Amino acid sequence: MNNVEFYVRNVLSTPAGKTLVIGVPNNGETLALGARFETKYEVSRDDVMSGTPNPARLNCCSVDLVVERIDVMRKEVQQVPHGMTAGLSLSGTGLEHVKEGCFLRAK
Repeated sequence: MNNVEFYVRNVLSTPAGKTLVIGVPNNGETLALGARFETKYEVSRDDVMSGTPNPARLNCCSVDLVVERIDVMRKEVQQVPHGMTAGLSLSGTGLEHVKEGCFLRAK
């Protein structure tokens, strides 16, 4: 799993009190269970809207988040391909930095 990038569309709390991160792998390989995100960053809205290639990364911080569960269309799956929306259950440190509109990057 090299250079997987996940765009966060929303962060929700489940009725059980767990955090669910909704988004889409938008760059890199298929995202699978056990993937480890190491970096959280943001991109300016202007860069996104103009389609700037390799935009500057803003508000970068280190995280250590492991994908514990992947849900697609209310079903648990082992992996999610590029471009498909999924809900992720993550464990580790740095979840408090994850918010709508940010990117998570695994290496």
